[in-house]
Amino acid sequence: MSSAPANYFCKLLPIEALYYIFEYMTEKEQLKFALTCSWLYRVFRIYHVGYALPKWYPLNIIDVHKVPSHESTEITERENVPNAPPAANYRDGALLNGKLYLTIFEEESPVCWILDFEVIPLSWKRVKVTFVEFESEDDNESSDDTEDKKLDLVPEIETHYQPLRSTAAAAISSMIYFFGGECLTGEPTGTLYVLDPIKMVLKKVMGQGGDIPSARKLHSLNAIGTQCLVLFGGRCLMNDSDNPKEYDIKEFHVYDISTKIWTMYRGPYDHVPYARCLHSVTVLEYTLYIYGGQQITSSTPESRIHDDDDLWCFTFNSPQQEDSIDEGQNTPEESSTSSKGSNGSRISSSFQLEKWQQIFSPRNNTSLAFSSGIGGEWHTTTGNNVGRRCGAAMFNVGKRVAVLGGFERNNWNRDYDRHDEEERRENQREVVKNPWELCKLYIPDKKRWDQVKIADFPEMECIAINMDHKGIFVMGRKRGDIEEQEITMGWIREELSNV
Repeated sequence: MSSAPANYFCKLLPIEALYYIFEYMTEKEQLKFALTCSWLYRVFRIYHVGYALPKWYPLNIIDVHKVPSHESTEITERENVPNAPPAANYRDGALLNGKLYLTIFEEESPVCWILDFEVIPLSWKRVKVTFVEFESEDDNESSDDTEDKKLDLVPEIETHYQPLRSTAAAAISSMIYFFGGECLTGEPTGTLYVLDPIKMVLKKVMGQGGDIPSARKLHSLNAIGTQCLVLFGGRCLMNDSDNPKEYDIKEFHVYDISTKIWTMYRGPYDHVPYARCLHSVTVLEYTLYIYGGQQITSSTPESRIHDDDDLWCFTFNSPQQEDSIDEGQNTPEESSTSSKGSNGSRISSSFQLEKWQQIFSPRNNTSLAFSSGIGGEWHTTTGNNVGRRCGAAMFNVGKRVAVLGGFERNNWNRDYDRHDEEERRENQREVVKNPWELCKLYIPDKKRWDQVKIADFPEMECIAINMDHKGIFVMGRKRGDIEEQEITMGWIREELSNV
């Protein structure tokens, strides 16, 4: 037994057990342990960055109506996707029950493109959506009659259908919500839609109260638990008919879907993520992370990539904290993933007690401000620089926050500052080739940024969905593509895997 190779016994251990062992090792000890064999090094790579040898596998979008019949068999054998929605609204999708719903608010009537990840080969399905002008009795238990409900509507809120662009979507409690966007005239709106993905019925949410957000576009909307939606930032239009100007905001709202009440964050306004739009957002363990985006300032009236390469996070009350009050009222599954019922209301009203935290990029750690160390609402990090991006995908890989793709402000030369440019030329240091292939991963527990190269990944704005064992699904628009074109889609998978 003692003569057997050590890596043989390591392979008998579950991967989760090795991860647990890694947790109690220093980074140097982890590396020494990983270098004992190639298999352990692969596990070590997956533990740190999610993948050992990730590679980009594009999906070919084809029009099945234009393919000759004798090629139909070959199409089913290759990884092709028949048809696809236009690239204009690719960021407005919402994942629900293993399906990606991409609703497009066309001029005549809305349509929904559905991509079911459980059906192989992948195929987009285009479904017509029925718009309902008024809510029914089933949608509001307090209404006694549909006609009475019509009379109770707020007069200034239009109830007819409005085609939109640049809205934001979030799936919560088996429904999909859309807020804001831009009308065909270019004017932003503050409309809140809700879509029933089973009945394919769309309607406006009436009777909202509280701090209702102003009209905006290019903002973010995310679900927290099963009761609340969080909205941040966006681009608004000044109420000046003679000289209309757009401006970015940093407002932070929470919406309770059970009470229809909006609550605006009123903490220290000087310590809130800077005003921005088209930013990247993800939720990990009840923490909202915000990164990058565009900005308009008084000195730069045109949109530009934001100069903030730091990460901002806001942690809501965890289910464990909230459920301790209502222990036994929820199922184990509900208690482990979200706070339900009155818990959702408490999040909406008590999140004012929490504060934003700024997680500085490693590039900023060289500042004199960090020489003595900081804490509380500010955190320094180590590792690889993130860069300044717009339109990047932000998603979760295990307990890590990943940033992928997007367009960089400084032509992707993020390893060097402007002050370092002359020195770089003198030393003729090589700039990283195809730096958009680098996926940055933030580890909250370690306060560290790692990176992994995605071989053959194109330079593109995108969103990404981690489907775990299936890989990471990415779709977006490559540089130079126009909105009328079809979206670019593909998978990030292990190069040596058989999937």
